[in-house]
Amino acid sequence: MKNNSLKTFTAALMISGNTIGAGILGLPVLGGMAGALPSTIGLMIIWMVMLGTGFILAWRMICHGRDIQGLPSLFHKELGPVGKGFAIVGYLINYFGILVAYLCGGATIITHLLNSNVPESFVTLVLFTILTTVTLFGVEVVRKSNAALMALLFIAFMYLILASGKSMHPQWLRYTDWRFFPSVFPVFICAFTYHNTIPIIVRVLDYDRPAIKRALIVGTAIPLVLSILWTLSVIGCLPLEGLGKDTIYHAFKENFPATIPLAHILDSEIFTIVSLVFSLLAIATSYLAVGTGLLNFMKDLTRPFFKKRNHATDALLAFGLPLLITLCYPDLFLIALNVAGGVGIGMVFGILPGLILFKMRQTFRPALAMGVGIILFFMVVMGMELLQETGRLKIKPHMEHWTSTFGLTQKN
Repeated sequence: MKNNSLKTFTAALMISGNTIGAGILGLPVLGGMAGALPSTIGLMIIWMVMLGTGFILAWRMICHGRDIQGLPSLFHKELGPVGKGFAIVGYLINYFGILVAYLCGGATIITHLLNSNVPESFVTLVLFTILTTVTLFGVEVVRKSNAALMALLFIAFMYLILASGKSMHPQWLRYTDWRFFPSVFPVFICAFTYHNTIPIIVRVLDYDRPAIKRALIVGTAIPLVLSILWTLSVIGCLPLEGLGKDTIYHAFKENFPATIPLAHILDSEIFTIVSLVFSLLAIATSYLAVGTGLLNFMKDLTRPFFKKRNHATDALLAFGLPLLITLCYPDLFLIALNVAGGVGIGMVFGILPGLILFKMRQTFRPALAMGVGIILFFMVVMGMELLQETGRLKIKPHMEHWTSTFGLTQKN
């Protein structure tokens, strides 16, 4: 019994480790624009929805047994060629969008926190070369040291929460902008994506449904608590707007991760170093996981077209486009997270699980309402994101607040 509980808890930590990544760097910026209460409610809503879609995928994998090795196979089995094609498009948007966000965010963090005069494009190339090389040739070393990396990431994260919490202004937590509330969903979705680990969790827990359910709940509840604490800490520590660049609004306009203005306003060398370590660890561990997934995905996708291949061609196919986009548009951190979360992840880990559930409506009576609800939720998020990115819909912050004295209070 103890061994089963330990195995379940270990699986839960695997889910948590894959959930806490670079997406969490964007949470306080978008969340801060909406306010503490809307952010907390939004995080809880997205947690429940993403937990629900994870349950659906795990349930169907358990039902099919060992015949299904991965999620693409599951989508093909459940929804046929159309479902597989839909998944391919969603996966590509998700993978490319996430890698662009990581490269943009990583280069921006290094440049600003180190006050470097080195061109950001050069930093991007160095970061890309290191991370991609490790993904191509050294991923086994990283896997073996994954526990240590995640422990270091967690320690750094807890320090950031405690350090920023000491400089909180409780009155700033009262601010709300419900009109901006819908804009937080894509990044929040991105920050609660763990679904690629589900096939591994199902196999590790030997298709034990109660154990898998507990692992999913615990494994996603830990990031939920940490995300709420982190978001509230930053909202309470950073001014919303005001004089200078170290504000939530400036980070929002410039597509900066939250750690940049936070490190500047706390003006602590230790905090700056820890925030740099945390940011780079979050980006690096996520990049390696996503990069490995993209590499294998592209190999399978292009196998019929490229008979002769090597590491160079595989790397070009998988990583060439994200690098090109990042070099041409280096300020896409939040935008890339929005597109990945609102479109790519929404398609693969939102709409497709909803369709699978809808298909079960004859044998599982609540499936009709639940499936339709999930599909509509992600379609609305996707539609709003696409309309915003194409300029047809503009959800802006409540502008009267930007002329107030809200953000002019400085830390003591």
